[in-house]
Amino acid sequence: MMERVINKEHQEERMKRKKEGEDGEIRDLLDILLDIHEDDNSEIRLTKESIKAFILDIFIAGTDTSALTIEWGLAELINHPQVMERARQ
Repeated sequence: MMERVINKEHQEERMKRKKEGEDGEIRDLLDILLDIHEDDNSEIRLTKESIKAFILDIFIAGTDTSALTIEWGLAELINHPQVMERARQ
């Protein structure tokens, strides 16, 4: 799935740059990573696999912290039934 998202974004960005020229505005992190990937003169070497892994880490980190926050909140509600009752109302 991640590969499809990156490939689709990459193709759309290439088409946009062909229309607007090379001075197209960089919009987000994925654009920057893809620019580095395509730049043969860049000191940093990025493969598509490393870009996919990086983006996946960002998604997982966001999901993980949200899940842990919800889990903590539910545990506190279970430990404090009077607060849970007020939350229900």
